[in-house]
Amino acid sequence: RRMCIRDRVRTCPAPEFVIIPLVGRWGRNPEPVVKKGDGVLRFQLLAKDHDGYSSPIHSPVSGTVEDIREMPQVDGTKVLSIIIQNDRRNTEVHNPLGGFDTASPDGLLKLIEAAGIVGLGGAQFPTALKYTITNKPVETIIIDGVECEPYLTTDDALMSQSTGELLQGIRIAEHETRTKRK
Repeated sequence: RRMCIRDRVRTCPAPEFVIIPLVGRWGRNPEPVVKKGDGVLRFQLLAKDHDGYSSPIHSPVSGTVEDIREMPQVDGTKVLSIIIQNDRRNTEVHNPLGGFDTASPDGLLKLIEAAGIVGLGGAQFPTALKYTITNKPVETIIIDGVECEPYLTTDDALMSQSTGELLQGIRIAEHETRTKRK
């Protein structure tokens, strides 16, 4: 564990091609809104769900949609996937919704939903749905940074190396949930 913690988190070089599987919740997979040959920008919408159960999927790179076809997953099943050739420019799409710091809680909820932010558990539950469960202010937010396995140190490393971003995320969550205690 100590060996893992002392090393800095590194960013891997972007691959020449990225394959984005269109996997949603409860068997409801998002549908592509791009087609083969389209140019895409980083963070551009690639696929969306039409019934609200899955989050939208965005491009992690700028480049060209080389193909949309079924691709094998880790478990051997095949799922429709968007294949993008990375142009390595990382040209980003303009965000017409603005930033979190000027948004009302309702506006922030729309930003979270449009961004496709999901939980990191296996279910990838849409974060916007979590915030719409109740419309009452939250009494207290609990930040759980405890690792569940002795050699999983990613959360620990990210919390210690990206503390400012973590605190910013907590402030966003407090704003969205109208937290009373801070």
